[in-house]
Amino acid sequence: MADVYQPAVILHLLERGGKSTRMELARTLSGYDEDVQEYYDKILMRWPKITLTKHRVVSYEQTTRSFVLDFDLSDENLVEKAKELCEQKIREWIEKKSQRRALPRIEASVRYRILKAARGKCELCGVSSKIVQIDIDHIIPKNKADRYGYVNKDGLIMHVDDERNLQALCYRCNRAKRDQDTTDFRSPRNKIIRDRQVMYTIGNANTIRKLEGDQLRDKLFEKLIDDHARLVDHDSEERLDIRIADMIETLLAIAKCEGTTEEELFELIKQRRKELGRLDKGLYLEENLG
Repeated sequence: MADVYQPAVILHLLERGGKSTRMELARTLSGYDEDVQEYYDKILMRWPKITLTKHRVVSYEQTTRSFVLDFDLSDENLVEKAKELCEQKIREWIEKKSQRRALPRIEASVRYRILKAARGKCELCGVSSKIVQIDIDHIIPKNKADRYGYVNKDGLIMHVDDERNLQALCYRCNRAKRDQDTTDFRSPRNKIIRDRQVMYTIGNANTIRKLEGDQLRDKLFEKLIDDHARLVDHDSEERLDIRIADMIETLLAIAKCEGTTEEELFELIKQRRKELGRLDKGLYLEENLG
């Protein structure tokens, strides 16, 4: 048994006379998952706690880490009215969510291209689609689109479902981002570094940024990480020599930031080879003739 799910399902059924709906079982299983609990614990301590304590509906006890309703529960009629109101709001939320799900989905071919560009990984945390579900996230959320479905992204007017406005995020990162955040977590694609500028292409849009000092160095190290991921990607369709050349290009740019020319760097490589060669020879002699 790799997970707790099987005994949890049996226990749930035993406690309910041997029969239960899928929905009820799914809710029970989520209660055993620490990752799910951690996710909703963070949500609970942000929006519900802040809003409900602000309006004095509940109070929070730090010592016991408990929420307490701030009104008298002895009035049964008042309690029933409060329950009905809460249930009504929950039904409205579920109905609204169902309507959103009924909207046209992003085409499979578009989803494939977005996931391929992200190399099948979450653009924020890097988890693989082989481990968790990867969602297609709208960078500029749909609720910020105009009546015709268009948004302004990086000074360009485009449809909210345009590929330039889509990125791959795992379930947890996508839920944490919410629909008010417009952060673009994508790593620059097809980046070319020359002197003090970083040029990258995403979709059909070209962007050039002039960088200097620590900012340039940090961006170069970010690119080095990206280049290394490309280099060791066994499923990559890129030629290996091109991936190696791109990584060397980045390393040369980092060396230039530190005041080392290309010629000086290659001379240092030659010296290091000689030193390592002498070291290897010395170890060989010591092991075989010592």
